[in-house]
Amino acid sequence: MSTIEDIKKKRDELSELHSRMDTDRDIVTLLPFVLKGFAEHLKGETIPNSVSVTLNKAVVFADSFISTLSSAKRQCEVTGLSDTANHDVEQFANSLMYDIDQKQVKQGAGNTAVWFSQHISYRGLIGYQLNIERDKEDKKVAIYRPSPMDMRWATWQEGEEDYDWVSNHTRRDGIELYGKYKDKKGSKVNLINQDKKSMEVENWYSQDKHEVWADDALIFEEDNTYGFIPCVIIKPLTGIFIEDVGFLKYRYEGILGLNRLIYDEWNRLASILQTMAVAMLYPVLASETEDGAPALKSYPYNGMLVPLKKGEKIYNILTPEISQAFLTALQNLDKALQQGGISDAELGDATMDRPGVWYTQQWTIRNRRMSPRMEAISQMYEEIVKLGIKEARVFNLKPKLKGVLYDSLPDPDDIEIKYRVMVEDRVMDVVRAELGKAMQGFLPDEYILRDIMHAEDPDGIMNEMALQRAKAENPVVYYRDTSRRLRVLAKEKYGQEKKNCIADAKMYGELMVQAMQQQAMQGLPESSEKVGQTGQAAALQAITGMMKGGNGNKPQLTQGREVMNAR
Repeated sequence: MSTIEDIKKKRDELSELHSRMDTDRDIVTLLPFVLKGFAEHLKGETIPNSVSVTLNKAVVFADSFISTLSSAKRQCEVTGLSDTANHDVEQFANSLMYDIDQKQVKQGAGNTAVWFSQHISYRGLIGYQLNIERDKEDKKVAIYRPSPMDMRWATWQEGEEDYDWVSNHTRRDGIELYGKYKDKKGSKVNLINQDKKSMEVENWYSQDKHEVWADDALIFEEDNTYGFIPCVIIKPLTGIFIEDVGFLKYRYEGILGLNRLIYDEWNRLASILQTMAVAMLYPVLASETEDGAPALKSYPYNGMLVPLKKGEKIYNILTPEISQAFLTALQNLDKALQQGGISDAELGDATMDRPGVWYTQQWTIRNRRMSPRMEAISQMYEEIVKLGIKEARVFNLKPKLKGVLYDSLPDPDDIEIKYRVMVEDRVMDVVRAELGKAMQGFLPDEYILRDIMHAEDPDGIMNEMALQRAKAENPVVYYRDTSRRLRVLAKEKYGQEKKNCIADAKMYGELMVQAMQQQAMQGLPESSEKVGQTGQAAALQAITGMMKGGNGNKPQLTQGREVMNAR
């Protein structure tokens, strides 16, 4: 069996998974809904004179989810070497991802954050191909060639420990393919139709072979000089993992999985309501005919002129319970959609006076969707960096990224590369802030900042909180810190602003000396437990305010019995 036959066979095996991806694609691209009948004479056919409505709830949810996920900050942490060596690898990782992002944007695919966020949401799986080449001017310098994989079209064969083969499917113009492979040894460019605009291309790698197929023709083949497959496939732990036949489509679920069957029902309900509303403008009319005229054989539709036998009439049977049934259906569907998708908190319809428990529940629902996908994207970043290092070491090349030449990258198996993907979302920030406040007194501040509020620099914030408490207890600390900050700020200012900063710094320095003299004469103020707790609460309150979009509360500084607001 040829390689292309293996690929087609595998694609057939994945067809049920692909069918689910196609359904989600139709939903998020707002494929028009059509109101069809279920009565015998209209079964599966469009109902005449009906109004079909396609609602955008799925798209709004997907857009909100993906926007939040794609705007997340990524932070690389390397361990296993010296601090200096770890830092070098972290710098390489950040520069590599920057380089990949720039090249991918030029390809028209957006950066990796957008690509991975969209594909893990719609397709369920994410994949990536990363190749390395020698610089034409300096043969020892490496250049990376990224190629994102659309897992709706990619195929792969799993082995015992690794993949037996992986094929990245793309579409390329014939003239583009010809230009890329015409000078390569092992190419068969005579099989490329240069006039064709979109050729189906399979870039296939096994552990020892590399083949490129275009429209079922083998146009290039060579040995796999990497010694491994230069592709990464990440399968998130979402969906149902059972081995039953026909249930592959429930693995690696996209974000629409919980509501996939509800969206059409929501569209149907909206279409019926709209059709009923329009029907008021076009009532069914009756016209009497002589005896013997054909009687009505089907239910009349809106705007229809119905011929009836003399003496026959059309009656609208009033059913008041229909209104209640529609109302109940609307409420049930809306609740189901919020549980499986978007809530009014994400739509901006929720007021800030709602209890923290409500926001906590919304955060829990969102977090259940977000967490496994964030973990998968983090893992993808880690594997891409490891793959980049591995490729450079195999060919003894020195990657040059952002002007820095990396000539001594360590074995990726000897180090641990971890990526943290941290979501920035205003609703979730408020929820975390509320949770942080609720946990005060029950958990250490460091735990609250790191694991609940997801602060990027918990140690730095802890230091600032300690400084705030010291300022609240001892004005000398406040005057000293303010004077120092103003002197640092003066270096960035010019003209009168610079002079003002220097003058203010001197003033606070003099106040510091006066406060020290006063303390020397009266003795240092005692630091009560209550004061310390107040300072700690004020610090967390300030952070909470900032996370809600404000500036936080200005700390209050105690000097003797007087309270001074920070300037």
